[in-house]
Amino acid sequence: PCSPRSARSVAAYRMSSSGWASSSSSSDARELSAQYGARVPVLGDAGAALAAIRSALELSGRSTPRADGEAWAHEVRAAIARSLNADERRHARIWDTVRAALPADAIMAGDMTQLVYSGSHAFAVEQERCWYYPGTYCGLGVALPMAIGAKLGAPERPAMAVAGDGGFMFTLQELATAAEHRLALPVLVWNNDALKEIVDQMDQRGIPRIGVEPRSPDFMRLAEGMGCLGRQARSADELGQSIRDALAADRPTVIELRQDSAWLG
Repeated sequence: PCSPRSARSVAAYRMSSSGWASSSSSSDARELSAQYGARVPVLGDAGAALAAIRSALELSGRSTPRADGEAWAHEVRAAIARSLNADERRHARIWDTVRAALPADAIMAGDMTQLVYSGSHAFAVEQERCWYYPGTYCGLGVALPMAIGAKLGAPERPAMAVAGDGGFMFTLQELATAAEHRLALPVLVWNNDALKEIVDQMDQRGIPRIGVEPRSPDFMRLAEGMGCLGRQARSADELGQSIRDALAADRPTVIELRQDSAWLG
């Protein structure tokens, strides 16, 4: 279910006028330019290749950060923002609300869902070790276990999980674990009654939709049955307040946000 847009924040801008030179390292020659064309393909073990590149940079004296790095990063982000489609702009509004409700050091665990794909560039992160998302392995269901582990491993920091309705169903039983540990954990479920990325790709290819629109359960009753709190976000204000309340609760809070919510347009 990986989105072709999910790597946008690190690859899609490589051909711009800024002169970003892309490189690719793989032990499989067929994969070197499978998704994105590389100016410098490197065939070999990634660890050994990166070590060799680092050594070469140190010897050349060009290992220091570029002076205009911050300005360049802003330029990349602005270019991405201009290229967003309607769904991605909707996602960006959600991430602005989430960001405003969370402290700067909050740990975000994202699942494989279109909302999180967009979050790779729309969720502003100013500190290290705040954004976790399985963009390479495309593992459905990882967000909740990751968030639980993060909260147990760093109890002094806020943690939050974001998953789609389909991905959440893979590991929702872990709500019981989080409830037993009395974790103040917001769990945002982005509900569009589908494995939406797969639906979109099937539609684009003219493939009949089979097995990609599972019926969602009543997430509020499910949360309560697991010993958690349940909230539905029907506006940006409700979403922000639900997250803030969840961070102060004595148990996890499942926050359902439907894609067809009126406030999202």
